[in-house]
Amino acid sequence: MREFLIAVCFVSISGCGFYPNEYEVIGRVSEVIEIPIPNDFEIINSSSSFSPGDMIQEFEIEFSASAYEELLKRINLSEWIKCESGYQYIRDLSEKSEAHVSIGSECCRLRYQYGEI
Repeated sequence: MREFLIAVCFVSISGCGFYPNEYEVIGRVSEVIEIPIPNDFEIINSSSSFSPGDMIQEFEIEFSASAYEELLKRINLSEWIKCESGYQYIRDLSEKSEAHVSIGSECCRLRYQYGEI
């Protein structure tokens, strides 16, 4: 297991496609926490340092179903991403069977900022 910092964000999502470069995500860090992350997480566009209040332009974590289940055992992901007026509000990710959220008829990967310690 590797240790990572994860900054929980309030984000807006504009554009939704099948590839990471089709997403535009803008968010402001609302909280920074530290948890162990399974080795089979795929790291994309990581940041090694950030603080609450920092603006985040684009970020993503992709991970396997087994890694997702492992993560759910370690942290309460409830209300990680809170959006209104067309944005997705996630009440409890532990109820999700996979690491995706629906926005209208489209599907987006869960996105939040993180950085290796």
